Amino acid sequence: PWCPIHAVTFNLLVLLLLASHTRAVFADPGVVPLPGTAIDFSDLHPTERNSDEWTLCSRCEAYRPPHAHHCRVCHRCVRRMDHHCPWINNCIGELNQKYFIQFLFYTGLTSAYAAGLVLAVWLGPSGGDGTENRIQT
Repeated sequence: PWCPIHAVTFNLLVLLLLASHTRAVFADPGVVPLPGTAIDFSDLHPTERNSDEWTLCSRCEAYRPPHAHHCRVCHRCVRRMDHHCPWINNCIGELNQKYFIQFLFYTGLTSAYAAGLVLAVWLGPSGGDGTENRIQT
């Protein structure tokens, strides 16, 4: 009698996991747009760096907002970049961090549910005399 309930629950968790993974993969992480014209670096002098000021990315040759970082894999600057994740092949940034956290949550929840089901079968009552689960020697 419990089999349909467990099947529906597990498949619902997997569906939520896949939906949040898909959103994290295809959502824009907050990429800083490239300038339309080249920036002239000749008049720039190094100054003290303030964390609340726009900076200049030497790789993108574009101005980037505070807390933006350059991704070596994507070759772009991303606002509030955390890291480039190989699981989703995308940067984790300002706009897709929510979906990535949901993906991690549903992955952990699905794994714990599956481990609980396996442990319940291994440690639970066999329902009969227990001979069907024994190895014949």
